[in-house]
Amino acid sequence: MEAPPSHALVWIPVRIYREGLLHALRDDPRIEGVAAPCDTRACRDELLTLHPTVLVVDATAPEALQLAREARNAGVGVVALGIAEQERDVLAFAEAGVAAYVTLDDPLETLLSAMRDVALGDATFSPRIAGMVLRHVASLATAREQSSRRTVHLTRREVEILRLVGEGLTNKQIAAALSIELPTVKNHVHHILEKLGAGSRARAIALTSGAQPEVAVAVG
Repeated sequence: MEAPPSHALVWIPVRIYREGLLHALRDDPRIEGVAAPCDTRACRDELLTLHPTVLVVDATAPEALQLAREARNAGVGVVALGIAEQERDVLAFAEAGVAAYVTLDDPLETLLSAMRDVALGDATFSPRIAGMVLRHVASLATAREQSSRRTVHLTRREVEILRLVGEGLTNKQIAAALSIELPTVKNHVHHILEKLGAGSRARAIALTSGAQPEVAVAVG
């Protein structure tokens, strides 16, 4: 089994918790060095001078998110300790770069395992938290996809003709199906292609059909 990081930094504002965890980590022979500064300024100084592999941060403290961001910017892996499994909090820490979450009810070995995983470049989450993060990533991907999709406004007649073009009907067949003149159909098709920015009927159908069309058609 891989050893935990050789140097760790612990930031927990509550002294009794900080000193208890510091004592436990120092007793672990797999950790060569560990520091537990008592305030945020000292923690920032240690990030720059100690060059730890992992920062264990108290997720309940107001400064936790900012310290997590600064640690990640410095190339330090971050373990959030004591996070409440509420989606808003989980996603905030995930966006700050936290790679592992450990609750206060977890045993020390769980924390050491999380520190080891983070030191190796892995992320470790409970199934519930992993589900939250994955759903959030999926929703962001969907939002980006929708924002990049163009919307083109066609008249009701143009939408009707586009549908018939998609069914493979010729202009003459469309004219007969809708009981309108052939030149009228040609004009509508020309306007449709122009609005869609398509050079051909086939391209117009490709842009507007399928499970995820590049162009969304709206009536108006």
